[in-house]
Amino acid sequence: MTQAELAKRIGVSRTSIANLERGTQGIQLHDLYDVAAVLSVDIHHLIPSHQTRFKVLEAVAEKDILDWLQRATDSLPAGPRRRKR
Repeated sequence: MTQAELAKRIGVSRTSIANLERGTQGIQLHDLYDVAAVLSVDIHHLIPSHQTRFKVLEAVAEKDILDWLQRATDSLPAGPRRRKR
């Protein structure tokens, strides 16, 4: 089943399904039950374990921090260079 087909069957956008798969978007409980019904699986198969969820959040947080540091560094004015000793 494609993302578009699943999205249509549960009444959300295909982009929402892609975001759910990446872990960048949450899902309403009733939509989670709909996904389980459409896929003919128990809802518990769709809920990540605590350890899996922590790893996803940790990776997202690290990327956010690196992005923030890059933007902060890019916005710094070019200052005088330090002299070598």
